[in-house]
Amino acid sequence: PLVPEPKRIALSYDRPIPFDGRFRFPIGRPKMFAEFDAALARRFRNVPKVAALPNFDGGVAKLGFAPGGYRITITAKGVSVLGEYGPANGVGESRGLRMGLRRLADLAFVKNGKLHLPTGTIEDWPSVPSRGVHLFVGPVAGPFQRRLWDRVLLPLGMDRVVLQCERAEWDALPNLRGGDAMP
Repeated sequence: PLVPEPKRIALSYDRPIPFDGRFRFPIGRPKMFAEFDAALARRFRNVPKVAALPNFDGGVAKLGFAPGGYRITITAKGVSVLGEYGPANGVGESRGLRMGLRRLADLAFVKNGKLHLPTGTIEDWPSVPSRGVHLFVGPVAGPFQRRLWDRVLLPLGMDRVVLQCERAEWDALPNLRGGDAMP
């Protein structure tokens, strides 16, 4: 299951394409591709290598979606991930490409001991302009919040954090140190 559920999804698991996390980049590696690598590495370890690498093409384009939208197309010939082109408003025009690359990693599955991607198309975009959470600080909050962000919030499509940090060790407040304050 994909959460949140994409607006349009037409995937077939009957004829998936095998891959090992690597692609050929005939028109160049997108600058956000590290998002895919990181998301896939969180899910799988020791992936068997495949002989033929699928082609990959990705970038930003005017798709007619809301900012943060993306289209993933997977065929026997390769994979395409396009993010909605939009103004750089805090998270930049590549927000959709980032979301699409993360979702592509979510689609990977194991069949007969090898990694595969289903064939088909996904189109998705945010229903609201900003998807975020409110977090609090504390002396051990940093490492926990990084894991929470990577493992839960990013896969759910969150893109903003309001961090309430009155209990932080600010340089302007030298008397607030130790205890339940966050460095």
